Amino acid sequence: MARPIEPIACDCCGKPLLPVFGTYSRVERDFGLASLPYVLCGDCALQHRGNPTEARIREWVMARAARAGADWLSAVTVVVNAHGR
Repeated sequence: MARPIEPIACDCCGKPLLPVFGTYSRVERDFGLASLPYVLCGDCALQHRGNPTEARIREWVMARAARAGADWLSAVTVVVNAHGR
């Protein structure tokens, strides 16, 4: 049985997003072992434009990973923690 596709949500505020070009910002951050994505709604992208802190980016990446399930969250945690050392 295929896993249902969850709607895209902002990794900052959790607001559900429509998969329409221009309604959200998808960014990937290089963590050495992997490049991991996070998604921000337009409001949050404007609020955090410029240079968000590394801690904030890690928080967003972990929020995205948590939506994908426990196994993916565990794998992402290893990658993110390895990069922080």
